[in-house]
Amino acid sequence: RLTASDGAFGDYFGVSVALSGETAVVGAGYVDAGANAYQGAVYFYHAYYSDADLAVSVVTTTNNPIQPGDTLLLTAAVLNYGPSPASDVLLGGHLPDGLTYASHAVTHGAYNSSSGSWNLGSLPVGVAATLTIEVTVDAITDQTLTFTASLLSQDLNDANNTANLELRVTAMEEATLNGGFNTYK
Repeated sequence: RLTASDGAFGDYFGVSVALSGETAVVGAGYVDAGANAYQGAVYFYHAYYSDADLAVSVVTTTNNPIQPGDTLLLTAAVLNYGPSPASDVLLGGHLPDGLTYASHAVTHGAYNSSSGSWNLGSLPVGVAATLTIEVTVDAITDQTLTFTASLLSQDLNDANNTANLELRVTAMEEATLNGGFNTYK
């Protein structure tokens, strides 16, 4: 989907369009340019298509179920299967409601915790990069949280560009003393 970064209603974005290979030029005939009403504007777009196969996976450090107050490490990984190096690699991994961000570490690129986007830049063939996010569970009990990591870049095989991690939050069980042994209800 192409949109104007500064678009407004009535600009007539898309009134003229030209395509060539991976480049699109889109006209908006009624854009105001400074004090000049209806001056018009042209927007240039270039599709970045990688000749590589990037695969995404996610794991956590704990077994389900989890409980409010638990600290978890969520790890997203991207692996370039090739046949070519990948450039402009982006991964989206926004935390769901119920998880509070604490810290992160990356082996490649930079992660923005506010937007949940991980910019890996270039990824050579056969190289894996990981993002580990430390979170605290603050969700109410008896619900399932889903952390999804999705590749925002295009590649040769879209089937492996998204990974989900289901986290089941349950109530802490009550321990009682029974003949010297702890039993759980």
